[in-house]
Amino acid sequence: MNIVITENGDIYPCESFTPKMKLGNVRKDGYDIKEMLKSTRARKVVRSIREEGCFCTHECYFMINILFNPAMYPTLLKEYVKI
Repeated sequence: MNIVITENGDIYPCESFTPKMKLGNVRKDGYDIKEMLKSTRARKVVRSIREEGCFCTHECYFMINILFNPAMYPTLLKEYVKI
């Protein structure tokens, strides 16, 4: 499971911040992210995602995936040369 930690310490499984998806808060839960991910709350959220589907588009991953994926280097070089 991926996580997103907001500026106030709230943890969510993705960038879609809905109260229903909140896993907890690192500050209030002793900074133990591993335990939070094993919690009953986390299991409920994962089950909800499996049953209802996930509709986030993962925009936050695109740039990192492109920059750190060697398979994308030829494409990046090709686009760079066009500029």
